[in-house]
Amino acid sequence: HRASEAPKASPQTRCQKCLGFGHWTFECKGAQSYKARPTRTQQLKRPVKLMKPEIPDEVLDRKGLADRILARKEEERK
Repeated sequence: HRASEAPKASPQTRCQKCLGFGHWTFECKGAQSYKARPTRTQQLKRPVKLMKPEIPDEVLDRKGLADRILARKEEERK
């Protein structure tokens, strides 16, 4: 591409240097803004929250589960 054919930055385009909108990083005339971020070690020390699935009690008590399901279906058919 030639310089005159370069795509124009949209208003949603964010500059990676100054974090401003509306221009590309190579067009930036602003000062570099510092954004404090956690180090990799700090990220790894933070525990990961695990999602716990919601399991009905009838599934946890497996003994006779099929019989209970069949009985419930039979009642629904009546």
